[in-house]
Amino acid sequence: MWSSIGGAKNASGLALREALANKPFSPEMWKTKHLALVDLQKQIGWPSVFITISPYEWSMPYHSSVEDELQKTLAARLQAPATETLHITHILTQAVKGLLLGANDGMKPQREHVFAGHHGVADGAGVRHWVARLEFQDGKRKRGSARPAQFYHGSGRVHVHLLVWLRDLPALDLPAQIAAELPGADAPEMSDLVRGSQLDWESSGWPRREEPSDVKGNLLRLRHPQDAHAAHCRAYVVDVLQSLRCHVDVLASDGRALLLKYCASYLPKFSDSFAQELLNDQATDFVVTRRVLSDYHPHQPEMVLQLAAQQHPQFLSHGFVKKFIVPLPWEKEMPQVVQDYMSSPWRSSSMSLLEYLRRVGAGGQIQQRYRRLHKLRKIDAPLEEWINSLPAEGEILVAAIAASRTTDRYCGQWLLLNVPFRALDDLWDERAARVPAALKFLTLCLLKRPGFWKAPQALRAELELEASTELYIENFQALLASRIELAEAFLSGELNVDESGPSLLSRPALSGMQASAPQLALASDQDFVVVAARRAVDKALQARWPEEEDMDAPAWLSWVARAPATATPVLAVLGPAGSGKSAAVEVAVQAAVGRGAHVGIACPTGMLASSYRAFKIETLDMMEPYDMVVVDEVGQLSKDTFDRLLALRDAAGRRTALIFVGDFAQLRGMDPSTALDSDRWVEVTKLHLHTMRRCKCAELRWKLELLRSASPTSKQLRRLLRTHRAPQGVPPADPAGQPTLEDIQQILQETPHTLFVTYTRAAAQLLNDLAAQAHFEGKPALGTVPGDPEANASNYRAGAMVHADPYPLQLFVHMRVTITKNEDKEHSFVNGMGAWVRRLRRSGVEVVTDTGEVILIHPVTRDYLLEDGEGTRERRTAYPLRPGYCTNLHKVQGATLQHMTLWLNTPFVPGAGYVALSRAQHDRDWRYIGNLQRRHFAACHAAAAIAATSDSAEKKRADTPHSIRDKRAVPSGMVRTCEGFIEGGASRPCVFNSTRVGRAAQTSKAFSRCVFCDLGRLEDILEKPGMRSNIAARLRAFKVQDLEVFHVALARLGEVTADAAELEALADAMPDCALGRPPRKRPAASAGAELVSRAGYRGRAGVFCRVDRGCSSAAFQLETYRFPRTDPIAKDMDAAAAAQSFRTLWAAFCLHSQVAAVLDRIVASLEALEAVLAVEMSPLWAPLRPALRATLGRVRTMQRYLDLLRRRLDLGVERWLRLMLDRGYPLPALAADPPDPAAEED
Repeated sequence: MWSSIGGAKNASGLALREALANKPFSPEMWKTKHLALVDLQKQIGWPSVFITISPYEWSMPYHSSVEDELQKTLAARLQAPATETLHITHILTQAVKGLLLGANDGMKPQREHVFAGHHGVADGAGVRHWVARLEFQDGKRKRGSARPAQFYHGSGRVHVHLLVWLRDLPALDLPAQIAAELPGADAPEMSDLVRGSQLDWESSGWPRREEPSDVKGNLLRLRHPQDAHAAHCRAYVVDVLQSLRCHVDVLASDGRALLLKYCASYLPKFSDSFAQELLNDQATDFVVTRRVLSDYHPHQPEMVLQLAAQQHPQFLSHGFVKKFIVPLPWEKEMPQVVQDYMSSPWRSSSMSLLEYLRRVGAGGQIQQRYRRLHKLRKIDAPLEEWINSLPAEGEILVAAIAASRTTDRYCGQWLLLNVPFRALDDLWDERAARVPAALKFLTLCLLKRPGFWKAPQALRAELELEASTELYIENFQALLASRIELAEAFLSGELNVDESGPSLLSRPALSGMQASAPQLALASDQDFVVVAARRAVDKALQARWPEEEDMDAPAWLSWVARAPATATPVLAVLGPAGSGKSAAVEVAVQAAVGRGAHVGIACPTGMLASSYRAFKIETLDMMEPYDMVVVDEVGQLSKDTFDRLLALRDAAGRRTALIFVGDFAQLRGMDPSTALDSDRWVEVTKLHLHTMRRCKCAELRWKLELLRSASPTSKQLRRLLRTHRAPQGVPPADPAGQPTLEDIQQILQETPHTLFVTYTRAAAQLLNDLAAQAHFEGKPALGTVPGDPEANASNYRAGAMVHADPYPLQLFVHMRVTITKNEDKEHSFVNGMGAWVRRLRRSGVEVVTDTGEVILIHPVTRDYLLEDGEGTRERRTAYPLRPGYCTNLHKVQGATLQHMTLWLNTPFVPGAGYVALSRAQHDRDWRYIGNLQRRHFAACHAAAAIAATSDSAEKKRADTPHSIRDKRAVPSGMVRTCEGFIEGGASRPCVFNSTRVGRAAQTSKAFSRCVFCDLGRLEDILEKPGMRSNIAARLRAFKVQDLEVFHVALARLGEVTADAAELEALADAMPDCALGRPPRKRPAASAGAELVSRAGYRGRAGVFCRVDRGCSSAAFQLETYRFPRTDPIAKDMDAAAAAQSFRTLWAAFCLHSQVAAVLDRIVASLEALEAVLAVEMSPLWAPLRPALRATLGRVRTMQRYLDLLRRRLDLGVERWLRLMLDRGYPLPALAADPPDPAAEED
């Protein structure tokens, strides 16, 4: 495989997918074979029989040569994979071609095969066509296996699947050849074979039938009595089972079930991601091959047949497969075969291009097969006349590779294949100029072949012949019906091309996106982002392999000279909402596209994706083909998703320029973890933007700075909400704040273009219903259609979807709706796209999207997996629409709204108020409904916000080992420095610094501001019972140490409470307290660290530790590291130096044992003393008990850290022993005790 992929990539001069098109491990090959099978199905109809033969090596008949080889090599069966695989493959191939079909040269096709019957058959009966495929057992049906499909965990043995088309089934003696019953006692050998190989785990695949086997019409009906049905006995071919002694399975039908079953596995036996690998021409052959092998998991039989593909092909067929990539009319010059078709002298004027391809050979001549057949059958008519009247018989199978059936390009390719023409202009019709370009080819198909495209049954029949599922057929027919109706509206003049809106290349910008990114005036910090992104893209472009260049030595030397030596950096553009992150990235994206880079964008919501699609940029599907990937709203990514993205980049050779954009102070995703929790976040280069450019007024800026990291006080809340109630001057009638119809009507009169924003799905549905009722009360409705079930709040219980009932959507002219599914990305039929209803048509809802295009929204059928604990699936057909007057807060994150009416119906959501207000540009652009209180404006997680902007905190986090970090209660990246006091939109430095007034105002683990700078928290503390004395104690500490700070603290108290004087009096009455002590200085190194250092352990043995004395309840804090991946023994270290280093490590190991023994004795003594005090009732000993328990706890903590150190030492000793043995160094003599007496004494 290394040679095949490397040779195809470096020597063929073709794209990798095309160069490997004939390799059995390539998805391109199986796609071609599948299309050939589809063409065969269209030519001759349904298959008659589906047969599977699975060998069992222990009973399989082996040739004497194979037995001789096994005997001479002293091997048993299954121990000679190459010989046995080739032998079994040969037997299976000959059993199919000879025993079953009579298709080889040594059999007489009229008498000597299974499907000829015992006494011969009439002329014309027997095998009409057949297709077989060799596969490898992957263990998907293994009993009790829970592994996913397409994951190799089977034996890998080869087996064969066979489809057979038969003529005149009643004339064949099939009931005598195929059975589905358990043999009786009169045939003991056959009974043992059936009971040992034919009983299935689940079912037999045949209905119960007591009558004798017979053939009715073209359907084989087997006798399948009760005992065989209960035992799940699979049907079998008697001769095959007796001769090969293996498992045989036979299915027969007159419908498409056989083809569906056969095509279900018509793909390579590995993950579909391999198909994406072959699409990537920029990846190296090493990267592609490594990824293919890691996903492919081939077993020995499959590897053997890969090498023997010439002698034993995995695809067997009677017909000849011809691959044809269908061109698009009028796109470029037609290939030679199409030109030969137009000028062919022997084909009739009614012969289509597809029929011509089934008959033509090299040079535009009639295929040699038909020439021989004409001569063999002694046809009197001339060859040219006979070939034009000959029906298709499957001699030539055309694998026509076309675009997706859901695109208009497919219609153009179908037109070229199925409508006869002598020149391309014969396919054109002037009426097609009346329709938009997106419907041009469909319109031509309707005008040229209306009998097919307007007949649903004819279309369904063709889709069934292609083995399409019922769900796909229903959705495609709905899509096609909507497009046909829209095309007919243009043809009739009901619609005009000018009304279809601007083309895709000139779409107007959506809300929150600039009209033309290159014309933006960027600030200096935004320019720095653009420059950093451009440099990353430059490195990605330089790392491209010269696929498009001439594959010569100068091209490769040029690539080596320009290829970067380091990986492309990962960037993160961070900053508050509205700071211009998206604008800067858009400029970088447009610049990258202009330089030929392949750019992909990943967005968490459909609204953001729709915004980026306005710039004609692809949304992200896979990583490797892209030069630049932008991931928006990084704050909503979970830790696993972030790690997965970096892993994808690693698999792409770290070439792709990966850029994250977002703000960790905004709403998180559904997962509680974030990218900050990942150990790989330190690999990201952070680019910070600080200016809120979206915000256009000082008042709104003050509110955003306040809400970003703190909860407002009551006074601040009043200022924040002043003049913003909706409707204006009308308090809510409902105590819970739920709006009424009258409220919504008045709001829409005051602000007609407002967008309602709420937090929950139920609240969004209520506001959408009220807004639609307010807009269209008294107006006639177009009708009611089933809307998106996911928009129906009644389907959910506690956030879980337990029903799939469609949303009853009542439609009106000019009603605002939102599309909820991706059905046609090229024409704005995408999730999150806003639209206005124009009319309700027979096959869909006609809307005008925000991009100005007129499209028809058709119903979509989908299976919904319910979260009811039973895995129930419900199939529903509904229009992918929901009302567009209200949306959830998560869906507008990252967007700019012209006006917003906010209903925060759920309290205590961190960052909800900040995210909502940051969508506006001016303070006048938002209003609220309901009763908003301080709990609705919960502050964002301060630790996350600080960690996103603190490189020192990230470095500190990165330097902390996993075992210690996971046990800490402190959030990741927390700093203990107060951010200061916000006043008038500006931040003032904190005067309550711990180095100045001790611990009286230090920040806590959960807040980034001290208690006197965060007035909201100060007010909360004063409202709690018993906390006033705590604040008074802090005031006393300030007064003792710094009167200036004391007066500032009194002023802050006066802003939140009227009892400042009372608190001052309470502070004066207090004595000096512990809060007033100056902070203690931590020692540079503890005794434990010195002890380890004296043992010669630090920095010499490959394991590093630090034991520091902290000021918390824990006595020691130990930080340890794993061994580095590199060899700790230097290459130039001789045996003596290595032995000395190992003795040092051994000394530390022994010293650890002694320290542990001392601690054990101390613990035993303390526990004995505790037991004595427990029975001592004298009050004299009562004060000693808490101190004793605290001391005992500290010693036990030291024991736990020593246990951790012991595991590291064990690992170090084992590693050094292994390395010394690998290098052949003699092991030094070791003493049982430490060699250093001083260390032992300590």
